[in-house]
Amino acid sequence: MLFGSAGFLRGAKRPDAPACANRQNGMREGMNRTLHLVALLLLGLASGTLSAQPNLTVELSGVSGEERDNVLLMLSIEQQKGHPDLSAGRIRRLHARAPEEIAQALAPFGFYRVETESELTRTEEGWSARYRIEPGPPLPIGKMNAVISGEAAHDPAFRELLDAPPLSEGDTFNHTLYEKWKRELQRLAEERGYFQAKFTTHSVQVDLAAYTATVALQLESGPRYLFGPLSFSGDILLDESLLLRYVPFTTDEPYSTAKLMQLQDGLNGSNYFAHVDIQAEREAAVDLHVPITVKLVMNKRTRYQLGAGFGTDTGARGILGMERRYLNRKGHRYGADIKVSQIKDSIGVRYIIPLEKPSTDRAIVRSEYLRDRTEDIDSSALLVGAGVEHAEGLWHRSYFLNYQREKFEIGLQSGNARLLMPTLNWNRLDTPNVLFAPSGSRIGLQLRGAREGISSNTSLAQADLSAKFIRPAGGGRFLLRGEVGTTSAPDFDTLPPSVRFFAGGDTSVRGYAYKSLGPQDSAGNVIGGKHLLVGSAEYEYPLGAKWSAALFFDAGNAFAEYDGELEQGAGIGLRRRLPIGWLRIDVAQAITQEDKPLRFHITLGPDL
Repeated sequence: MLFGSAGFLRGAKRPDAPACANRQNGMREGMNRTLHLVALLLLGLASGTLSAQPNLTVELSGVSGEERDNVLLMLSIEQQKGHPDLSAGRIRRLHARAPEEIAQALAPFGFYRVETESELTRTEEGWSARYRIEPGPPLPIGKMNAVISGEAAHDPAFRELLDAPPLSEGDTFNHTLYEKWKRELQRLAEERGYFQAKFTTHSVQVDLAAYTATVALQLESGPRYLFGPLSFSGDILLDESLLLRYVPFTTDEPYSTAKLMQLQDGLNGSNYFAHVDIQAEREAAVDLHVPITVKLVMNKRTRYQLGAGFGTDTGARGILGMERRYLNRKGHRYGADIKVSQIKDSIGVRYIIPLEKPSTDRAIVRSEYLRDRTEDIDSSALLVGAGVEHAEGLWHRSYFLNYQREKFEIGLQSGNARLLMPTLNWNRLDTPNVLFAPSGSRIGLQLRGAREGISSNTSLAQADLSAKFIRPAGGGRFLLRGEVGTTSAPDFDTLPPSVRFFAGGDTSVRGYAYKSLGPQDSAGNVIGGKHLLVGSAEYEYPLGAKWSAALFFDAGNAFAEYDGELEQGAGIGLRRRLPIGWLRIDVAQAITQEDKPLRFHITLGPDL
């Protein structure tokens, strides 16, 4: 129309301007009214469609657990019940497909004779689809033939996996377990260096007439690759002879990913390196020998430590420390620290030498000055010692020969002690997280002794066993700890405070002051005992992600003989999760004391 009008205007006499404008305005108004009506019509249709969208509910019976979850995942009518284009016709089509989809969903679990009763009804709210499922008998495995061929046929790791398969003859065939078993075999081949391994047979034949499954699986492993030449790279300030002592394998030894992980853990744990990257160069293998490259980035030579804290046992405390991570190319190191608090001070230095197996063994020479001041104790001690430490798996063991001189006043007693003490410490730590342990345990045993006349002016033999266990329970966790110690000494009064037992305090019996429990002298001063028995039970319940509440009961004491009473404390606590561990605030009542006093305890640190 516009093109025609334009032609008319070019070829004809121009009409009077006002009349033309009126006609154009009229045309625009007519078009606007038409568009408005069309928009209202479309809006009405859309509203009618939305209002007509049916409500659909889907109900299942006869299956549960993983089987039910898989049926709902495969069932189109369940997946599309909220679709905006859902109509009555679409619902009927989806409903008709449901029995087949249910059968497909249950087949991986070994059900091949599935019967389904379907019901689709229209209700006042919309539609209801119900499916009563009878899975039928599970399909058993009639024959299982699993074979490992190639060099892996004689590998004990593969034999162990074949001896305890997830599926056996007579078991219900489960496709998920079957695929998982295949992945385990492939993973094991990869980890043990069978890089050419492949399945030459992997089939499952289902005979519905006989209602059995035949499983055939054969892994051809091919040859096992070997460790090839190993090289270190980076700006390394240590002798290669030291680095090679961390390597748990030799050239020509069968390849093992576990051995590479052991090397990675050893180098990371050495504290010499900021970054460790180990690569098995499989593409560069020659005659089945895989080159191993280790890229190292040195840590900063010196690390400094500065910290402060507070505990009701120690009062305000602080630490200033320095560690020289590597002193020379042989990997020797040394460290020193100063610790101060209101009741305890210490200055210590140590020199550490890596031994033949540096990832687990080291020799230590150390010296430490200690000062201990409480209401009843004033002692100062100088200790020098040498020994070895061995750490492997969950265990940490140390064997030291310590010489100690200690000047002390304890109650009405005073003295100067000289002790040459062989000392054995065995500790076992088992937890996925030391700071915040959902579960775990710590067990420690210390044995030490001295004999008068052998650089000692008194004799003793002492054992101290401690343990702590954390177990989840009822949405929270139980924390159980205990300690028992015993001493044999012909002249107890000559023993310094550092080898006597005391109880009471933040990590002993709460409700009592630090080292306030134990035998007393005639003036009522606590002088410590030959024996110790302490136990604690605590239950923590989380109050969100960062806070927990606690109830606890503690009991214990130090004794001259095991015939005294156990002092008891109980109370409540609040816990706050911090980056360095838990802040613990406890209010404890000394329930065996006559006036049952209350005492606050504040500590900060890891769970184990």
